[in-house]
Amino acid sequence: RGLLNPGKRDPDLRLLGQTVASAVPAVAVGGLIFVLAGDLLRSAVVVGWATLLFGILLYLADRHSPAIDGLEKLTWGRALLIGAVQTLALIPGASRAGVTITAARALGFERTAAARFSMLMSIPVIAAAGGAGAWKLAASGAAGDFAEAVLAAGFAFAAALVAIRLMMRWLRRASFAPFALYRLVLGAAILAWAYG
Repeated sequence: RGLLNPGKRDPDLRLLGQTVASAVPAVAVGGLIFVLAGDLLRSAVVVGWATLLFGILLYLADRHSPAIDGLEKLTWGRALLIGAVQTLALIPGASRAGVTITAARALGFERTAAARFSMLMSIPVIAAAGGAGAWKLAASGAAGDFAEAVLAAGFAFAAALVAIRLMMRWLRRASFAPFALYRLVLGAAILAWAYG
């Protein structure tokens, strides 16, 4: 609609453009890491500390940031800033949804708006990651593995839709504190195991 009537602003088309733009930093940095580093960055210590520290940041942003803006207040600058923060999710143990929601809440977005934009941001990033994984499987000639990966992706997508719906209902009357607490407990457990 907005493409056919350039003089008329279409908020949905604008949000689509902001979503795609927000994915550029993560796709670019993630692609570089995918090519150069692979799984070399993964270790229990990194995962534990990232899980713990980003849980603390989520709690602080959710508790102390004002919840005043909906997605209609999302500017291109804010979208790109949240997209830049999304690159932190490339650190093993740093949740993509967690860091983007933390950034959106720190910028003053309401909980449901922060969660919604975070979920929208996941679409191009996951599509790019899935494409890279599919290319890797196709290059290895593992046709059976490719079919299983497509089936698993379908089930994961269906489960994600259910989880998103439940989380949106939860956020209308609650906070992100339980998610932050879960990350604190999990991070502490991983670190205890890694250092023990």
